Amino acid sequence: MAGLPNPRQEADLLVSHVIKATRLQLYLHLEDIVTARACKRARQFFVQRATGLPLQYLLGLQEFWGLEFVVTPDVLIPRPETEILVEEVIRWVKNRPLTGGHPLVDLGTGSGCIAIALAKSLPGVQILATDISGNALAIARRNARRLGVDQQITFVKGDLFEPLKKLGVGQVDVILSNPPYIPADELQTLAPEVKDHEPRIALEGGPDGLDICRRIIQEAPGYLLFGGVLMMEIGWKQAKPLRAWIHQQALPWELEFKKDLSGIERVMILKNTKR
Repeated sequence: MAGLPNPRQEADLLVSHVIKATRLQLYLHLEDIVTARACKRARQFFVQRATGLPLQYLLGLQEFWGLEFVVTPDVLIPRPETEILVEEVIRWVKNRPLTGGHPLVDLGTGSGCIAIALAKSLPGVQILATDISGNALAIARRNARRLGVDQQITFVKGDLFEPLKKLGVGQVDVILSNPPYIPADELQTLAPEVKDHEPRIALEGGPDGLDICRRIIQEAPGYLLFGGVLMMEIGWKQAKPLRAWIHQQALPWELEFKKDLSGIERVMILKNTKR
C-alpha cells in the first residue's frame, strides 16, 4: 500500500476489520487472533486498497455526524463538509416550527446520511428522502434501521421531485439536497479513488456542474410554502454563477450562502418569497 498517506494505520484498520477486533487487541494478541485465513483475506484487501478502492468501501463504514453509516460503491462516501448543511437545517427548524404534517424533503439521499442525521437530531420530525438509484435507497434504508430512525423517514425511488408528484405531497417547509455538482471536465482531475470508484451519478453535474442545481432551484418554488427554504450544498466557486443566474431568472428567492471552515461558500439557502 505504498503511496497512501497513512499506510500503517490503514493496514491496521483493515486487519482489525477482517478479524473483528480493535486495534489494541490486534497489537496485544496478534499471533493468537490472526489466522492464516484472516491473513489471506487481509492481503486481498491490501491489493484492492493499493489499486485505489476507498478505505471506506473496504471497511463498509463511514462516520458522519457522529454516527456510523454503511457505505458501498452504490453511494457517495459522506464528507465532513456536508455536516454544514445538516447544521443549517437544524438551526432553521428549531427557530421556526414546521407546518403540521409536512415532512422535510431530502432530494438525492444516497446513503441517507443527511436525512438520518436530521432524524436523530430532530426527534418527531418526518422526512421524505428520494433517490433515483434503487441500490442507494437499499443502503439508506439499511442505515435508517441500524440507527433506529426508520419510522421517521420514508424512502421513495424517483428523480428529484418526481416522487413528490406521485405521492401528492403538496407544499412543504424545507427542501434540502446535496446534488452532484462536479463539472464534467473536472471529474478526471479528482483523486483516482473518487473518480474511479464513487458513483459518477452522484458526482457529475454537467458542463459547469450546475445542471442538477438549476433544475432543483427552478422546480422548488412549486413545492415550498411561503417562507419555506431550499438548502443545497454547492461546490467551490459556484456561489457567484448561481447568484447571477437566479437574478437573471427573476426567481422568487431570498438568497444567502453559508461558508465552510475553509471559507468556501458551501451551502446555499433560498427562501421562497412567493405567496
